[in-house]
Amino acid sequence: MIDVNVSLGRWPFQRFLFDAARPLARHLKSCGIRKALVASTESVLYPDPDVYDEACFEQIRAVPGLLPVKTVNPVLATWRTSLCDFADRYELKAIRLYPNYHRYGLDDPMVNELAKTAIKLKLPVMVAVRVEDERQQYPLMQVPGVSLAAIAKFAAAHPRARVIALNGYFHEIIAVEEQRNLYFDIAFAETTDTLRALTEYMPARHLLFGSQTPFLTTKAAAMKVELANIRPAGRERIAEGNAVSLFRLDR
Repeated sequence: MIDVNVSLGRWPFQRFLFDAARPLARHLKSCGIRKALVASTESVLYPDPDVYDEACFEQIRAVPGLLPVKTVNPVLATWRTSLCDFADRYELKAIRLYPNYHRYGLDDPMVNELAKTAIKLKLPVMVAVRVEDERQQYPLMQVPGVSLAAIAKFAAAHPRARVIALNGYFHEIIAVEEQRNLYFDIAFAETTDTLRALTEYMPARHLLFGSQTPFLTTKAAAMKVELANIRPAGRERIAEGNAVSLFRLDR
């Protein structure tokens, strides 16, 4: 499997067992995951994402199968220079946005410019709906999820962009109308036979395997794929085929 939703680092409100690259890679492999797109955990909260992104990418570049995803905060005046610099120095596979943590809307002018830059750099745009389940957030740091409708509108406004909504709940995902360039991971989607239920609302080509490791249990996400009551071709697409195409990965 290819996991499109993994983070590396520390988080002030949880203790993770895997906060270094090699133990993380071993853990993912034990769950049947051969490649993972990895973003820095600390970059969500630190004023300058570059500091922890660089530390994260220096770790994972020495570990086969871990692939870098750049956190971009378009509120910062230096975001464009920073993104182009990281794209030159590392083989970025995508960028990740946190509108709710960094306090901007997906219809803001600088996000429009960011989308154009991502298209030029051929980088998919991941938008994190949430990082944690809202029910488990620290009481003094309640961060509401990003609207899936806003993400869908963003994707529609930029048809050449490849947009992935991460960490959407099942009911949020199925409420969004199908769009050619909009994809969803399955990390927070929970219902009976999750993949079968999701594919009743959208084709398998719009779904990606994501675990939200280490915030969620990796094996639980893997079992959604392993036990899915869907056709083998659909299971393969969700497990890794879609990720190979979307992120231009080697098989």
